[in-house]
Amino acid sequence: AAINPDKESLNCSLTIRVYGKAKDCSDGHSYLVGDSFSDVSHPIGKLIIDIRAVTLQQLRPMIEYDRSNRMDKRSMMFQEAIFLMDRLPNEHGRPRHELREYRFGFIKKDFSDIRMVHPNEETKYISEFFSPTDFFLHDLCIVPLTQI
Repeated sequence: AAINPDKESLNCSLTIRVYGKAKDCSDGHSYLVGDSFSDVSHPIGKLIIDIRAVTLQQLRPMIEYDRSNRMDKRSMMFQEAIFLMDRLPNEHGRPRHELREYRFGFIKKDFSDIRMVHPNEETKYISEFFSPTDFFLHDLCIVPLTQI
């Protein structure tokens, strides 16, 4: 997608987390429960982006790759996401090749609600998902396919 010429830039800090379905740990052994997380992770990173000029489709490589020193390598932020995704249960028996695939969602900062983004909507500018002030009430979530 091209830069949105109708709006002046609006650089904002975007906090990124990983989402996993909350699970009942009452029947688990405490040693095993402590090894995996559920619900919403701690922040795995922050990006300063122009929410009027960047789409979620453009954001994927920003999250996944570190392009410093003329080299593409996996970013530390995405390595943390993969570490967390690998620890989540495969709720729906997804095939092995889908275990590290994900969709985006926006979660309220109080974790009360998550809005999943359909893959067809990833071409929208991030600002199109919110009213002007609602953006500041949400974090971006990486939602592994194993949790959907």
